[in-house]
Amino acid sequence: MAREEDTGKTTEELVERAWQIVRRCDSVVLVTVDEHDILARPMNPRCDADETVLHFLTDTASRKVRQMAAGYDRAVVFCQHGNGYVSFSGKLTRSDDREKMRALWSAFDSAWWESPEDPSLCLLTFCPTAAELWDKPNALAAVALLIAGKIAGEPPRLGDHAPIPAR
Repeated sequence: MAREEDTGKTTEELVERAWQIVRRCDSVVLVTVDEHDILARPMNPRCDADETVLHFLTDTASRKVRQMAAGYDRAVVFCQHGNGYVSFSGKLTRSDDREKMRALWSAFDSAWWESPEDPSLCLLTFCPTAAELWDKPNALAAVALLIAGKIAGEPPRLGDHAPIPAR
């Protein structure tokens, strides 16, 4: 993976690539922290790149909801698709917006809740405040770049690594 560097790409290109990776993710890792623990769990994101947020349906009694109620509303989301990785840090908020939950509902969700009207269901919205992108070529291209770098006596450039604005 490339070191943090000038990628030659505009901020807009980096932001678009980050959200492209996120839109393609079926699951992400949501990490929350409280005074005792760091907890990571897979979650099914509903990406809203226009609003630059991720939505998650979850149970009102879940640990992440309890952490938020205690004032621990900071979180990190890790996304990976193909050869691209994005790490977001930001703030979680909770809502009981049934209209939004109905709009986000999928057949997959019925494995945990009967319907979007289930009183044990709530909506978490993750609003990124910072992000970092790692983007690299596929394995075959990476091998070619490694060999070319070795021949040239220079470290290979295996992709882009850059902090990017989340909003």
